[in-house]
Amino acid sequence: MSATEIHPANVPVERILQAIGRNILCLSFLESRLKLLVPFLVNPKEQSPKSPWIRYTDMQGKTLGQLAGGLTNSVQCDGYDFPAHLAEIVRKRNELIHQAPGSPLTELWTPLGRIKVLQYLNAQWREIQDFDHVLNPLLMHVLTQLRDITFAGTPEFEEIEEAIRGLEKSLLHNLDLVTGMASKSCDEIGLN
Repeated sequence: MSATEIHPANVPVERILQAIGRNILCLSFLESRLKLLVPFLVNPKEQSPKSPWIRYTDMQGKTLGQLAGGLTNSVQCDGYDFPAHLAEIVRKRNELIHQAPGSPLTELWTPLGRIKVLQYLNAQWREIQDFDHVLNPLLMHVLTQLRDITFAGTPEFEEIEEAIRGLEKSLLHNLDLVTGMASKSCDEIGLN
């Protein structure tokens, strides 16, 4: 459905604010997973590698853009432009948070602008979800390998196993929460 086919009265500002909140939550979840993953990936450009535990501590104050740089230096995917996809997510995240001039978000207060903003936010959300389909299995694989290699036969194995199961449930819960918000936002005004 194009922007001209939707009546502007059907796009209340509250729905746009809900979509903004949904996307900020998704980006926050993404950032927290990157803070967990990036320290355990080997960066071939790092001259004197630090311990993953030190890198984990270092990652806690990093921004999404800085984390993205750490990830793209460490991961290569055949047939998938991982760095470009992540760079686009970071660019749009910054646009969402900082409302750069020329951003669709600056059109929020005009009737036709609200339609464009909601379409933009829904497209951004779908891009984040597409990235999650790559990131989540990678994170779970790295953590499972860490458990199996580092903690096999140790008293900490069960504790790590429980933490991984908790993370997996959290990922599913966050996905369900945000997907429910997205469906409601899109369905109520016919933008699904």
